[in-house]
Amino acid sequence: MMTIHSPRSPSCGTSAERTERIQDPEEKAVTPPPPPDSISLSTLYMWAPDIHEGSPTLVAAFSSIAPKISIPANMLRVSTHSFYGTTSQQIFFFRSIAPMIPGALAAMAQTKVKRPLAHSPIGHVGYIRTGFSCGTIGGIQSLLIGIFIHVSMTIGASAIVPALRRTRVKYIADLGAPAGTNPIPAITSSITMSPYAGIPPLAGFRSKFHSSSAALSCGAHLPALMGVVTSVIGRWAAGRLPGVAVLHPCTGHVAYQKLRHSELGGINRHICYSESGGINRHDI
Repeated sequence: MMTIHSPRSPSCGTSAERTERIQDPEEKAVTPPPPPDSISLSTLYMWAPDIHEGSPTLVAAFSSIAPKISIPANMLRVSTHSFYGTTSQQIFFFRSIAPMIPGALAAMAQTKVKRPLAHSPIGHVGYIRTGFSCGTIGGIQSLLIGIFIHVSMTIGASAIVPALRRTRVKYIADLGAPAGTNPIPAITSSITMSPYAGIPPLAGFRSKFHSSSAALSCGAHLPALMGVVTSVIGRWAAGRLPGVAVLHPCTGHVAYQKLRHSELGGINRHICYSESGGINRHDI
């Protein structure tokens, strides 16, 4: 009687051999990376600061601007005519509150330059979605104003951050008071980043004011209250950047790259929008 012995496949073997292969530290399992979040939705917002920190400034700016224009606009066109109701509106309001809390609290513990600029859009998405959840004309107007102001602030911050040229500039303390050596860029950077704090009457405050007004007008008192509370918390977290850039003592030399005339024109237009409060809701 003939017996045919087939070669042992790599997956075969005794249980001890299989356990040894699984526990071998040299063999590392390849885990696919998590999908990047494009609109900083809860519960995927924890990936947004990592993407902003590891990406070039222009790429991070594009990922902060483009999805937050197209996705809310498409959601608005679909949801306004299809999904609004008592149950759906409560879900929308919950989804608007969810990004506000981590966007404000997590920004307080950040020490790097890019990460607070990534946490601010997380909370800003919550304010934009509050107007979207109302389902009224005022809510839609506050959504459009919030998108416009968010794009304006992101463009301004993305133009200022690359102007800082220093080896391994990653921390907020590295910005430390260049006002004594180069006051104009220091004042420009502080003015550009001030709207992130939501100080009235700047554009960041106008966006939150319109969303809270729309929420109160439709009877959504809890999202309006959470928006005010998280705005106060985020004001301290985002206000550290202009404060360190002007008031804190220097820890080293900070050099600024000379900007082209086109870049200066864009920054000047952004400052005009930021300091004037952007646009009025009744202009839409």
